[in-house]
Amino acid sequence: MTHFLIDAHQDMAYNMLEFGRDYRRSVAETRKLENSSKTVDRNGETLLGWEEYQRGQVGIIVGTLFISPHTSAHGWEKQAYADTATARKLHLAQFEAYERLCEDNPEQFKLIRTATDLQEVLEDWQTPAEFPNTTHPVGIVISMEGAEGLPHIEDLAEWCERGMHMLGPVWGGGRYCGAAWGKNLRIGFEKEGYDLLNLMADLGIGLDVSHMNHKSMRQAIDHYPGDTIYASHITCEKFFDDTYERLINDECIQALIEREGVIGIVPANAFIKQGWKSNMSRDLVSLEDVADHLDHICQLAGNTHHAAIGTDFDGGFGLSRVPGELNSIADLQALSGVLHNRGYNEDDVQNIFNGNWQRVLKKIFSDA
Repeated sequence: MTHFLIDAHQDMAYNMLEFGRDYRRSVAETRKLENSSKTVDRNGETLLGWEEYQRGQVGIIVGTLFISPHTSAHGWEKQAYADTATARKLHLAQFEAYERLCEDNPEQFKLIRTATDLQEVLEDWQTPAEFPNTTHPVGIVISMEGAEGLPHIEDLAEWCERGMHMLGPVWGGGRYCGAAWGKNLRIGFEKEGYDLLNLMADLGIGLDVSHMNHKSMRQAIDHYPGDTIYASHITCEKFFDDTYERLINDECIQALIEREGVIGIVPANAFIKQGWKSNMSRDLVSLEDVADHLDHICQLAGNTHHAAIGTDFDGGFGLSRVPGELNSIADLQALSGVLHNRGYNEDDVQNIFNGNWQRVLKKIFSDA
């Protein structure tokens, strides 16, 4: 049995504008076009394509507005900023890229800006896709990953009017709070950051605590006065011997559970299994290891209402850095069998694959 899947984190627009990736194509088509290219050197072989969205029942994606500080060591070029004005320009270009993708290809993609849009996509996917005979438009919800493109935090209202209702304040910058890496590693929230959280709550914008260091994450969970708080793409620090600020510790997991939050697990080998390096075989990590992280959250909660999936696929890594069973996002369907074998029932699996993110999205759009 296949399961409708909501993926809470994909850097689609960044890939479209940085590398020219076309997500209307299949994974096989993109890999053939990019074979031996600099794109693969920098970002890996793609895991995403429209055919794979259909085969994998990926009905809703949270598409990010992701840009990098110019000081980042990752080597991004076109989508890097040195100042707020450039960051805003890049964010606008990415938003417009999503708009064009959906407007020009309504049979393939639909931009979700309102509660009505969300409901239409959910109703459409009540019938599973059976590619190529039966297909459905993939819904895209916009989230800003790193709020560096706001000349003034009050400009956030403009983005709400455009239909952006999800926000992670930090990626690699340190304007609002401490990031998970870099010079601001041990710094918590600054005044402007708390002001941003307050404004987000006033506007009904959901708060993503991914990429915050542990101190900032706990401050955000404790302070944010809004109703919807979550971690879109992260894994559990419990499975690593040392403190790993990019991951979520048990204290913050418990705090998110208490606030009815949801935690999306990233199937990226370096985040899943301690000691795995990019020069190692990807077969050393499996979907069983991914399930360990999902199960840890469920055990802490005592239920399956807080664990979900946020792949971050094509977000700086590709095929060579994901578990061996995965050739594309379509293969995440195999995770359901892993969970069933551990005693998870059908309702539990549905919660993890889509139900928990449905709850988050319905709340966000009801407040919009």
